[in-house]
Amino acid sequence: MMKKTTFLVSLCMFAAFGGAAADGDSQWINYIDTNNTSGACPITAAYDANSVYWLTCAGTAGEDSGLDVMYNGDVLFQGSKTTSASANQNVCLVKMDKATGEKVWAVYSNSGETWTNQNGVVPTNDGGVIMVLRMRHSLGYESKPVNFVDAKGESHNVEWSCGDNRYNALVAVKLDKDGAIDWTRLYDVDHTFNGKHVAASVDLLSVVGDDDGNVLIAGRYVMPIHFPNADGSETVIKPDNMDRQSGDFTQQDNGDMFLVKLDPNGYFVDNFASKGVVMKGSIQKMILADNAIYTLGFMRGVAGEKCDFGGFTIEPLPDVFNIVVAKFNTDLDVQWVSVWNGERDATYNANVIQNVNICKAGGNIWVGGMGNGKFYDSATNVEVCSVNKQREGYLFKASAADGHLVNATASNKYNPYANKTALLGCFGAIQNPAGTGHVYTYGYCWSVNPAPFYVHAFDAETLAYNADCSFDLITGTTTTVYDLVYDPAEGVAYYVGRCKGTPAPKGHEAGQKAVNWKGFIGKALLPADMKASTNSIATVELTGGVDVIPGIGCVNVVNNGDDTMVNVYDITGRRAASVNVAADTETTVELRAGVYIVNGKKLLVR
Repeated sequence: MMKKTTFLVSLCMFAAFGGAAADGDSQWINYIDTNNTSGACPITAAYDANSVYWLTCAGTAGEDSGLDVMYNGDVLFQGSKTTSASANQNVCLVKMDKATGEKVWAVYSNSGETWTNQNGVVPTNDGGVIMVLRMRHSLGYESKPVNFVDAKGESHNVEWSCGDNRYNALVAVKLDKDGAIDWTRLYDVDHTFNGKHVAASVDLLSVVGDDDGNVLIAGRYVMPIHFPNADGSETVIKPDNMDRQSGDFTQQDNGDMFLVKLDPNGYFVDNFASKGVVMKGSIQKMILADNAIYTLGFMRGVAGEKCDFGGFTIEPLPDVFNIVVAKFNTDLDVQWVSVWNGERDATYNANVIQNVNICKAGGNIWVGGMGNGKFYDSATNVEVCSVNKQREGYLFKASAADGHLVNATASNKYNPYANKTALLGCFGAIQNPAGTGHVYTYGYCWSVNPAPFYVHAFDAETLAYNADCSFDLITGTTTTVYDLVYDPAEGVAYYVGRCKGTPAPKGHEAGQKAVNWKGFIGKALLPADMKASTNSIATVELTGGVDVIPGIGCVNVVNNGDDTMVNVYDITGRRAASVNVAADTETTVELRAGVYIVNGKKLLVR
């Protein structure tokens, strides 16, 4: 019955999209489901010119039954056996066609376990992807290697033994364009401290790729991590404040932030680490824009102690969460760092921030998150504070020039739902890459039945809520949000979450209730101001007699001057191609259809 229901919903969506489509209307939606109550947890998605990559974890339980993982009602694979009373979380990566949502291939693990929100996927220049995952062995099967099955049906073991005590480490997997596994890498983590076993000693919180095919990973670690080098040796990074740690890692108050660059083959290149005493430091999210890395993190300071953050001295306040935003160049040198101090609210003595994301748009930095308490920038005197016991949604606007706060608001000022004190989780904010038009937050509102997956519009200057331009992406069933991935070239979003039952994407009937959680990914239209402008010119003239002319599936470079390097960027600011053109020659650079930027001017490749 589930298979038929999903198929009919998909048909309705395509039919609706064939008519007059409105903001938030879904073009397609897909589901992953299992037979146990933990169900599936969608983690994130990424896209390239033609494909979407959906990374999820799906829970299976038991040793002989309950191992099926379903995709749109059909069995996709069987997950790992486990003796755990809860489910074993299996890795699942699905490649889909961007236009139709049709599955192209799938890759999965059937031995070993991953974590929700502790993984990432990056498309590569050769049409494949790299996954980086936080993993451990399956409970009761510690002697069985962590294993992946690629799209060709080939099994690949990770060379990793945990002995009698399983622990967390990081694993990278490279897939080619057809879903075959090219290689795997283990980034092992020390797991004993003063004779104590340390099971959870690393949080992998953000994974992105740069213009040169490198992969950047970031998060929090409390024990040394071992990275292989290309020459066969290894580099070990160690937390700076480890000497002051008690070894009681269950309190989760220890740890430093890390930001590591890996080359396209998964080998270590470089690392940034904060130096100083911090009770808890982490990089939660990062983005690449304009050939720079923007990071969003948390720090809890120690009274009287300062921290050297890449040459900048900061002093995060003790015993509270402080928000730390920073800009790095691609060599991981810090360009600026800004601390937004935390403070407990007067009524509930609460200070927490979670589920955050960061966006760079024009000269703006946007941060969305959910939590309680007051956050302020002492340099600009901009502040925002919650008033409710339930967690509220925050929206922060900062300058991309220095990271200082320009404006901020919280959901107690605008909550559009009937229950004004309900938990309103904001998971991030997006704006057109040019920094024009509205800014949109996304998240969910609990204590509203059924809980919607919303997109809320705000004036980008005043942060006034605009009800007329806001909408719910998903209604009809209990829903939680994991991520929303914005594609400015198409003006669409790929949204991921999970629900109990089949949800109702905007413009469609409510779905069916269910006991188990199922994961979903959908593609939805965004308002017109979220589509990057395609106003383009026929030819870009560079200095020295170089012309760049768009064609069908390419740009043509005509050089009537001296030897020159021509860089081509996509609409998000990532370098799509770089070519050295000799004097008095012509060359063709193959590109997928889309809008590209050369020397600050837009070209439309068809």
